[in-house]
Amino acid sequence: MLNFLIFGSICLISIQSAICVSEWPKGTYGIPEPKTGCPIGFLPGSRTRMVNGYSTSKNLSLSEEYNSVHKTITMKFCMKTQVGKGPEWPRGTYCIYKKGECPLDFFQGYIYWDDTAPLINPLVPNYQKTSGVIPDGTYNANTLIEYCCRADGSSPMVLSFSKPFFLMKYRGSNCQDVKGASVEVQESTSVDENINTNRFSGAHQTVVRVSEKGNKFRLFYCYYTAKELKVRTFLVVIYAIGSIVAACVLISCIMFMVRFFYQNRRMNSELSGESAQERMFRSVASEEEKLDELEEKDEPPAYDEVIKDQEKYKKAVSVRNPYREEI
Repeated sequence: MLNFLIFGSICLISIQSAICVSEWPKGTYGIPEPKTGCPIGFLPGSRTRMVNGYSTSKNLSLSEEYNSVHKTITMKFCMKTQVGKGPEWPRGTYCIYKKGECPLDFFQGYIYWDDTAPLINPLVPNYQKTSGVIPDGTYNANTLIEYCCRADGSSPMVLSFSKPFFLMKYRGSNCQDVKGASVEVQESTSVDENINTNRFSGAHQTVVRVSEKGNKFRLFYCYYTAKELKVRTFLVVIYAIGSIVAACVLISCIMFMVRFFYQNRRMNSELSGESAQERMFRSVASEEEKLDELEEKDEPPAYDEVIKDQEKYKKAVSVRNPYREEI
């Protein structure tokens, strides 16, 4: 039984590891947050910008929020702040958010948004804010976000992941392919300050100006989901069933051990009771033998001894003695 439990636990841990554990490349950086949440080991953060308008592609999977009342966009990030021991980022054409030094073979750049936040106007509320862990940049009345990008490969790259995630498009019209994943291009567009100074420089996420004023920026994202969704679902079901079976076996073992303990204790108690009764009978028989010896002697015993022996005799005859037929 114990061997079965150990073997089952090892199997369940292996299945869980295959399903849930992924090792992202080492370094400190960030990626856009999808609606399914950040990967394990990443910290969330956000930047709220005031804009004049906002639009997105259909079925946007980006965890980006637009408040039509306040006219704000809340950009959300997943930030990795520990270098870790993962592999290096593979060759490819894509961007990530900068946090500290860019990983090996990446180049840095930035995008600057001229937000509509008032500089000094008490009559107009300022909703510009940041929270959590955010990419490197400048966050005040306007927004500047820094990026790390590379363009040194086009073959599908190997990247370990356990849930949907985003990278950012860099150059060209196609997203970087990832082995075992389906990819979809998604976009979001913000309308910024009318008298606009939006700009970008260096290596940065693909951005397109879509207005003559230059105050409308369209950003392009790459959304990745696992191709083996059915296989992963099957493994999750197997893991759940295995967990239930292991729990039932463990409960059964505990109940068996508790029952065995109480039965053993009860048996020992009964045996101890019988031994005490036998000892009492032996003691009574011994006292009767002494009385018989006194009766056979001619010399009368002392008065105190007679009284004591009579009391023992009365006690002996009041108890059923299996070692003597008659008393």
